[in-house]
Amino acid sequence: KSKKCQLLCQNCHANLHEKEREESIAKSYEKKREKYIKRKTAMIEKFGGCCQNCSYKANGIQSLTFHHNNKSEKSFPLDNMAFIRKSDEELEIESSKCSLLCFNCHMEIENKELITKGLKYTPPQLDI
Repeated sequence: KSKKCQLLCQNCHANLHEKEREESIAKSYEKKREKYIKRKTAMIEKFGGCCQNCSYKANGIQSLTFHHNNKSEKSFPLDNMAFIRKSDEELEIESSKCSLLCFNCHMEIENKELITKGLKYTPPQLDI
């Protein structure tokens, strides 16, 4: 084994392997991104593929989010990291506590208290 190795300082060793490390990180990122897209797309399809409040059908997965109907039952957010790190079973259980909403409806429902009294607009109510 010693014939395969070189004695290098830390800086020289880092420079030698920098390209390999960058390629490895890029591959890892792409794999995680693909996993996230695949799993979130499947979950969106399971919920009907459109906002359950206004029926908006997004062209991409970023416009649709999962809203926990009862915050006290929320174990974790269904965000990018959850779709990468959590098991299918964990995602299934958590998503059963949610509604699929477009980003606009989700923000209006989550931020009801921010709507000023003078505004003649009522945020949508979920009928789920």
